[in-house]
Amino acid sequence: MTARPIESWHEDMGNKTWWALGPDGEWLGEPAWIGTPNDSDWPGYHTHFTDHPPMPETPDAASRRIRAEAWAEARDLGLFSY
Repeated sequence: MTARPIESWHEDMGNKTWWALGPDGEWLGEPAWIGTPNDSDWPGYHTHFTDHPPMPETPDAASRRIRAEAWAEARDLGLFSY
C-alpha cells in the first residue's frame, strides 16, 4: 500500500483513509482518519491518503472458513479413517 499526497486527492474519489506525515518524514503514529477534506470535521493536518480497507469477515464466516481449513488439513494428513 502506498500513501498518496493530499494534492492528488479529488472530491470525486470520495472517502479515503487519511494519515499524517510529520516534518521529519515519519508517520506521526496517530490513528487514521476516514473521510474527505471537504467534511466539516476534517482535522486539517492529514497529509496523505490510502483506499479504505475492505470489510473483514463476519465472525460466522471466519468460523466456517477455519473449520473447513482444519478439516481439509486433517484429511490431507490422513487423520480420518474410512
